[in-house]
Amino acid sequence: MRPTLINVIVVIFIFGLTTYINIKTKFAKDEKEAIRHVKTLILNLALILACGWTAYRLFIDFSSPAPLDRKSLLIILINSFSLFYVFISRHLHRILDLFEKLQCIKKE
Repeated sequence: MRPTLINVIVVIFIFGLTTYINIKTKFAKDEKEAIRHVKTLILNLALILACGWTAYRLFIDFSSPAPLDRKSLLIILINSFSLFYVFISRHLHRILDLFEKLQCIKKE
C-alpha cells in the first residue's frame, strides 16, 4: 500500500510538532513555563483548526447554489463575525502585550 500525500503531511506535521515541544521543554526555565508553552501551542492549534473549519463552512455556504433562507443567512453571519472576532482579538492581544512590555521597560 502506497502512502498518500495526506499521510506524509500528517507524519511530517506530527514530527515537527513533537520536535517543537521537545525544544521548548528543554530550553524552558522551569517545568511551569514548559507546560505553559505546550498548553499555548495546543490551544493555538485548536483555534487554527476551528477557524479553518469555520472558513471552510463559510466558503461552502457562499458557493452553494441553493437559495439563501433565514437560517443559512444567520449561519453565514455568525461564521463571518466569529472569524472577525478572532482576528481582532488576536491583534488586540498582541498590541496590549506590546504596551505591557513598554511599561516594564519604562519602569526599569
